[in-house]
Amino acid sequence: MRHRTDSLKAVSILAVALCVISMMLLQSCGSARQLKSESQDKATMLLSDPPLTGFSARASVALGSNSPFTVSVRTRWDEIIQISYNALGLVEIAVVELTPDKIILISRVNRIYSELPFSQVPYINDLKADFRTVQGLFWGRMSVYRIKNPAEAVSHVSMLRKGRSEEIIFVDDASDFRYTIDTSDHVVSVSKSILLYKASIDYSSFSGIPGSFQMPQILDCHINYGLKSLSAKVRYRNLSVQNGAVSRNDLSGLRRVEFSEMLDMIKSLI
Repeated sequence: MRHRTDSLKAVSILAVALCVISMMLLQSCGSARQLKSESQDKATMLLSDPPLTGFSARASVALGSNSPFTVSVRTRWDEIIQISYNALGLVEIAVVELTPDKIILISRVNRIYSELPFSQVPYINDLKADFRTVQGLFWGRMSVYRIKNPAEAVSHVSMLRKGRSEEIIFVDDASDFRYTIDTSDHVVSVSKSILLYKASIDYSSFSGIPGSFQMPQILDCHINYGLKSLSAKVRYRNLSVQNGAVSRNDLSGLRRVEFSEMLDMIKSLI
């Protein structure tokens, strides 16, 4: 009798889950629409390369209610994102380096590093994200999973509207990342939900880099997983055009460790 009761519970839970998933699919399919000419032009512009090839900045990062710390950010479009932390602005302590191929974590204090192919980074495949996805989060730009050409990418984008608001929500049909665009063609929010996880970034305080385009100065990041949550506020300062190449880190003299070991070290600090 106990086994039969457990089986019925399992069937009931499965039925409820299928109903919920079906409702979500129906809601998604019913609300997505093909892009009209004006919206297609807007989406294509946001999917295209920005009018500069790189930027650098100092960034204040506050995790939750903790006091903020400052990092340096250097980027080259479609090439690299490099984030470094210096003690007292003098001695480099740690570095995170992302490229289209891999991610490298470096601890100068412990003289160790770890690297992993980008496609093997935990949760990346589950989220259907790639380097251009992450790059777009730093730059406040749209992307479509695994499609670089904007003319092709725009054909995989649907549009939603938020009630009477003039803001537009573009959806990457391949990954379901959702981009909210304001009337000034700024990406003001990016969000992604999967099962019990939800992540979002809100962008504000747009300001122009000299001779370039407007960048968000403030990024409010939120991750909810089950009953737990993590938040971070990033404020860009001293934004400037990065004209030259970003120097890659020399790994000689450093001991390589497992990526999971490096992540555990980072988690203990957070």
